[in-house]
Amino acid sequence: IDFICDYYSYEGNYEDSYYLGDPMNVTGEMVVSDVELPDDGEVVWTYRLTDLYDRQYWTESIKG
Repeated sequence: IDFICDYYSYEGNYEDSYYLGDPMNVTGEMVVSDVELPDDGEVVWTYRLTDLYDRQYWTESIKG
């Protein structure tokens, strides 16, 4: 699996795509499904930003 990120301008126009991290090899069966989290469940996410010099920065974790 290659993780691909799309880059859009501030106006919402597609500009480019790039790969995020290394490809992942999967063995066995994969299942894609929706998952409903309980109301008291915690979700944490982060974003990776890459500047024009290809330096990468991770945002702090956001809990929601």
